[in-house]
Amino acid sequence: MHPELARFGGVFLRDSWTWVAKTTWLKEVSYPVNWYVGAFKKYAFFDGRATRAEYWFFQLFNTLVIMVLVVVGMLFEILGTAHVATAYNTGVNTTVLELVGPYLLASFLPNLAVSVRRLHDTGRTGWWLCVGFIPYVGLLAQIIFFVQDSQPGENGYGSNPKAQSAAQSIAE
Repeated sequence: MHPELARFGGVFLRDSWTWVAKTTWLKEVSYPVNWYVGAFKKYAFFDGRATRAEYWFFQLFNTLVIMVLVVVGMLFEILGTAHVATAYNTGVNTTVLELVGPYLLASFLPNLAVSVRRLHDTGRTGWWLCVGFIPYVGLLAQIIFFVQDSQPGENGYGSNPKAQSAAQSIAE
């Protein structure tokens, strides 16, 4: 290791000239927003498992983004900066639809993928999402499935992500 870098407490990665600092404040921290962004990065991965925190923080930030977009759309209409037409004479303002609609389309696949991975974590197949089409009972069943704790150890969908993160924190 180069003496200048040794003073800062770092290491070179094997087979490269990349230097990585070994300080605690530079370690990757699991902020809740990382789970939200991570779901968008893994939008097409329906295999594997997702922890409760990953699922619920994604749903929380997803709901917050939708609420912010609705408020911004309503403010545009109140301030008169948007056209006042309503969608198909339903009373729904088009500015809100123009803001929320594209976001809902963009977040559909990440939402579906994280939901399927959450069901995998409880030992269920992703087809259990279809239970949500049953009025009232289906929504209640889905909430129960999503709140349940992870299956310990490995199941048919992979190893337990909670055990992996605990092992990584012990190794560090």
